[in-house]
Amino acid sequence: MIFYDLRGEGVKIQVMANAKLYESEEKFAVDTAKLRRGDIIGCVGNPGKTKKGELSIVPQRVKLLSPCLHMLPHLHFGLKDKVQHCRCFIHSCLCTYLLTYLLTYLLTYLLTYLLTYLLTHLLTQLLTYLLTYLLTHSLTHSLHGAEIFLRS
Repeated sequence: MIFYDLRGEGVKIQVMANAKLYESEEKFAVDTAKLRRGDIIGCVGNPGKTKKGELSIVPQRVKLLSPCLHMLPHLHFGLKDKVQHCRCFIHSCLCTYLLTYLLTYLLTYLLTYLLTYLLTHLLTQLLTYLLTYLLTHSLTHSLHGAEIFLRS
């Protein structure tokens, strides 16, 4: 029996892999030998609970979906090098700030461009339509009983 902790989005669930409940014991040995810390896996099985009452999955099949190529720091010890820890923290903060700044800048530029283009295009179309109408139709006005004609 092998226990795995699946973590994601702040939730933890346990995989309780048992060779007797697996498809076959040979496949159990092969599949579990491939798994390492930080890998992304897929499980097919039944939900259950351990003796301690933890929510678990009892798998009939486990598949390695994506191996972890960069070893994660251990949960209990974390990064021992404080300088590297600070660099990682600053890097993540800086990336978040830069991403927010760039997105804001790009959206502002895009909206300004679109509004300018749309307003210019709309006003041009409206004035063209209005002038075309005025020039192609004769307008009759009554000014103190006298008719005035505007012709093109």
